[in-house]
Amino acid sequence: MLTNLKIRNYALIKELNINFNNGFTIITGETGAGKSILLGALSLILGQRADTSALKNKEKKCVVEGTFHLRGNNLKYFFEQNELDFDPELIIRREISFTGKSRAFVNDTPVNLKLMRLLSLQLIDIHSQHQNLELGEHIFQLKVLDTCAGHYDLLSNYRSKFNAYRKKQTELTDLQEKAQKANSDADYFQFQYDQLNEAGLVENEQEELEKELEIITHTEEIKTNLSGVTASLNGEGSNALTVIREAISMMSKLTDVFEPATHLHERLESSYYELKDIAEEAEREGEMVEFNPSRQQMINERLDLIYSLQQKHRTDSVAELIRLKNELEQQLGDIASFDQEMENLQEF
Repeated sequence: MLTNLKIRNYALIKELNINFNNGFTIITGETGAGKSILLGALSLILGQRADTSALKNKEKKCVVEGTFHLRGNNLKYFFEQNELDFDPELIIRREISFTGKSRAFVNDTPVNLKLMRLLSLQLIDIHSQHQNLELGEHIFQLKVLDTCAGHYDLLSNYRSKFNAYRKKQTELTDLQEKAQKANSDADYFQFQYDQLNEAGLVENEQEELEKELEIITHTEEIKTNLSGVTASLNGEGSNALTVIREAISMMSKLTDVFEPATHLHERLESSYYELKDIAEEAEREGEMVEFNPSRQQMINERLDLIYSLQQKHRTDSVAELIRLKNELEQQLGDIASFDQEMENLQEF
C-alpha cells in the first residue's frame, strides 16, 4: 500500500508531500490542475524513462520518493532473491539530475532501473483508458488467484523451494562447466604432478647440494690452504706456536719483578691455546675433505633436474616446486570429486 508520496522539482511541482490513508482515496480537479503530473511523477518510480524537460528548475535535481507498507504483500522472497534488506516499510526513490543522469534506490540501497521496475510493478498498477491488457497476462491472473485463495504460506513455501532448486541448478551448471574444463586439462595436470612427485623434492636440498658441490669442486684448494695454516701454526721448524712459547717463557721471568708482565703472560697463554686449537681443527678439517667424483656427478645430476624443473615451471626455489605439486594434487582431487558432486546435485 502506498502511504506517502514526495515530489520535488518535477513539472509544475516545486515540492509536494502527500499522505494516503487506509481505504479509497480520490484526487479530483479541473483540467490542468496537475492530476496527470502526479501520475507522471509516480511513473518515475515505476522505472519509466527520465526526461530532463520535466524538471521545473533545470539547475536542480528531481526527486520522487514513495513509501509503502508491505504487510500482506508477500514480497519477502523478492528481497531475498535480489539480496536486498527487507523492511515492512519500504521506500523507493528516483533521482534525476539536470544532466539527465538517473539513480534509483530501494531502502537507500542503490539498484538498477530494471530491479526497481520489477519491484514497483508489484506494488502499483496504473490503469488509464483502454489500458487493460494486463488482465490477459497469465502472471497477473495467477496473482489474482493467489490473492483470492489467500494461501500465502503455501506460496511462500513453494517459492522458497523453487529458489533453492534454481540455486542448485546454477551450481550444477557451473560445476559441469568446471568439470568439462578440468577434464580437458586432467592429463596435463597428471603429467606435471607425476614429474614433480617422482623428483622427490625436499625443502632446502638445493642450497645444501650447492654448498657441497662448491666444496668438492674446490677440494684441492681447500686441502692446500688448510695444510698451510696447520704448518704455519704448528709445523716442523719455525712456527707461530713455537715463537709464542718462547715469548711466554720470557714473560714468565718478569712476573715477579714487573707487575704488568702477569697480565701479558696470561694473554700470551690464552693466544697460544687458541692458536693450537685452530691448528688442530684445521688439520682435522683438511683430512676430512676428499675429492669424490661419483658424489660430484650425482650432485650435478640432481641439481640439473631441480634447475630444469624450476625453469619449466618458472619458479626460483624447491619450496615453490613443492607448493606447485601440492596444488596439482588438489586440482586432481577436485576433478575426481566432480562426478560425485554433480550426482549429489542431480539428486536434489
